[in-house]
Amino acid sequence: TGFTFGGWSTTLGGALAYADGATYTMGTANATLYAIWTSATTHDITFDANTGTGTMANQTIAEGNTVALNSNTFSKTGYTFAGWATTAGGAVVYANGANYTMGLADVTLYAKWTPNNNTLSFNGNTNTGGSTASQTIASDATATLNSNGFTKTGYTFAGWATTAGGAVAYANGASYTMGTANATLYAIWTSA
Repeated sequence: TGFTFGGWSTTLGGALAYADGATYTMGTANATLYAIWTSATTHDITFDANTGTGTMANQTIAEGNTVALNSNTFSKTGYTFAGWATTAGGAVVYANGANYTMGLADVTLYAKWTPNNNTLSFNGNTNTGGSTASQTIASDATATLNSNGFTKTGYTFAGWATTAGGAVAYANGASYTMGTANATLYAIWTSA
């Protein structure tokens, strides 16, 4: 009751080996085939982008059945899909396309995202000497800027701008929050 016959297996709990009414070749000894039952009750998996973008259709699975999860189609700029969690803030429980066994109720799986590492470059902006090493910072992470190593004869370093001709946006060694892509800061000079 509540189940549909799905075919025959050669072992208890095994995979489908023969469809209903299929041809069977007898071996040289007695054999037993085991009925496989599929629940007639189904539930939905709802996929939540969890700060990502895009859409995914629900996946419907019968109770007790194990199937591969639909592949992720969500995206998030500056991030890589890491897998599925059972809560928005939880850890990854299921990899992309992993097998999932349906329980007795609808469920929601939440996309989990790993920030990409981006490069913050420093431009001397007409400097006459020195250098400043670039930094690797994860998307949306905050880091302390490398100290300026550039020099410009007759000028004093005033700070960093986001464009070559821009105003100072960051002091030497200031905190900087990375965006979701590579970025460049430009040295700003004042006459000594």
